[in-house]
Amino acid sequence: MTDPQVTPRGDDDLEAEVHRAMERYGERAGEYLTRQRAASTFSSHSSYGQYVQQVTKELLRSGHAKTCLHVSSPTLADIEAYEEKLRTATDERPLQEFLQEHPQVLASGFSIQCRWIIPQTRLSIHYVTDFLTARLDSTGLKWTFIELQSPREALFTQKGRPSEHLDEGIRQILDWRTWVDDQGPHARDPKTRGGLGLVDISSYSRGLIIMGRRENVTDLDRKRLKLIMWNHQIDVRSYDSIAADARASLAILNEFPECEDGCSTETAV
Repeated sequence: MTDPQVTPRGDDDLEAEVHRAMERYGERAGEYLTRQRAASTFSSHSSYGQYVQQVTKELLRSGHAKTCLHVSSPTLADIEAYEEKLRTATDERPLQEFLQEHPQVLASGFSIQCRWIIPQTRLSIHYVTDFLTARLDSTGLKWTFIELQSPREALFTQKGRPSEHLDEGIRQILDWRTWVDDQGPHARDPKTRGGLGLVDISSYSRGLIIMGRRENVTDLDRKRLKLIMWNHQIDVRSYDSIAADARASLAILNEFPECEDGCSTETAV
């Protein structure tokens, strides 16, 4: 990307840009929330429970089952297999395949709450997401666009600019958001009506890029990533963080095996 807000040169300049980006986001947060609510069907239901049932039903009808770790959690062997795949991977393709076959590993990289993990959604002839994930909270259904990039590539150039691969990941998510903004009804309509069945998805959904290895991320890189997050609402995580968080989630599940998040064998995989 050529946005100078993403690539200030000095450390002091970077801190100042992060602060300004936070202020800009604060000014726009009300607009984001208003537009998200406008795209949501939450307010048309008489209760949150009714909304949850309808969302779950519509997503399941479109072939999107809910992943509940209390029903189907990753095993330690699953996590170790992911770590081995990561050790030998030269690009993102084997990791995409592994996470698609083991969605519980990706889900546990976020939290132990139930969520939808949807791989390879074709938005159009031009756009295919690596993953979409959705999670219900008290304000409705929240979607995240997930883009995978190579675990072997650096995040930034020596001049502090986003690398070619990171730039590509950012542009992919921005393009997906633009498409959803233009084609929102088609994206949200049930598959039975010719849509994609992505209930309440909006162009204001967050983004996540999974890229690189934790050992190669410097403190200065983390500050640069904060700027990308505040400017674009796109988080960037290493592949190692998925494994680390999956292990943490597994420990929590072993200690608290009872589900308090609407788990059921009918809607979970």
